[in-house]
Amino acid sequence: MLLKILDTPAGEKFVAQTASYRQYMKENVEKYPELIRHIEETSAHTSEMKSYNVHMRSGFRQLEYSFVLDHIPKNRHQRILDMGSGVTIFPQTLARLGHIVDAMDPSPNWGLRDPRVQACFNTFYGTDVRYLHQYAEEITGKGMYDIITSVSVFEHLYRKQVSATIRHLITLLKPGGRFIFTVDYAPFPTRKPRRLREHIYRLRNHLTRLTYDEAFTQAEVVSHLLQNLPGKADLGGLREQSRHATPYQDFWSSHMFEGCLQEGNLQYLALAVCCTVPEE
Repeated sequence: MLLKILDTPAGEKFVAQTASYRQYMKENVEKYPELIRHIEETSAHTSEMKSYNVHMRSGFRQLEYSFVLDHIPKNRHQRILDMGSGVTIFPQTLARLGHIVDAMDPSPNWGLRDPRVQACFNTFYGTDVRYLHQYAEEITGKGMYDIITSVSVFEHLYRKQVSATIRHLITLLKPGGRFIFTVDYAPFPTRKPRRLREHIYRLRNHLTRLTYDEAFTQAEVVSHLLQNLPGKADLGGLREQSRHATPYQDFWSSHMFEGCLQEGNLQYLALAVCCTVPEE
C-alpha cells in the first residue's frame, strides 16, 4: 500500500507533481465554462458547477487529481468507478483516456442526476460515462471494476459509514485491482471550540450532516480507515511526512468552526492512498 501526504509545494516541485493534471485534465477543465453556458440553456443545475469550476483549478486539486492519474495504468483500458464525482469532469478525463467509466454520487442535490445534464456532459466531451445516482453500498457486482477512484470524498462521511463503504468497494474490485483515493487530513487533533459561535457551528453541522467529521482530521481515525484496506500501511511515517503542518492545522481549526472554505484557504493536507487487491 502506498501512502503519501500531499501539501501545496511551490515552484518546480509543484510543477513536477502536477504534470499529469496538465497533460490529461487541464484542457478539459478550461472548456468547462463553455459547458456551463451550454447547460444553462436547458437546465437550472449550474450553481454547483460554477463552484466546481473554481475547485477543479485549485493547486491542491491539481495535486490530488495528478496522484490518481499517476497510478492508473496508461497502457491498457480499465473499467473504473469514480466515487463521489460531484459535477467534476474527472470521469470525462478518464473516459477520454480510453477507460470505461461509471461516475457515482448519492447527493440528493447532485446536478448530474438529471439525464439531460448527463447527456450534455457526454456529448460535449465526446464520452460515454455512465452516471449512478446511488450509494456505493448499493452497487452490486463482485469483481466488476479494475480501478476505483475517489478524490476528497471520505472526509464527508461518518466514521461508521466509511468502514462499511470501503469494505464494500473492495468487493467490487477484481483481483489485482486498485483503489486510489485522497482524503483531507490534518495530523493533530483540532482544538476544542472556544467561542459561542464555534459551538453553534459545530452543532449545526452535526444536525445537518453537512460538515467534515472533525475526527477525520486525526491520525488515529485515518489509521482506522486504512485498517479496512488490503495491504500493510506505514502509519509511523505519516506524522514524519506532515511535520511542517502548522499552517495547515491553522486552516483546519478555522474551517471547522467558521466554515471558511474560500479558495485562498485551500491550503490543507491530504492523505493519498493507492492499494491493490491481492491476486487470487
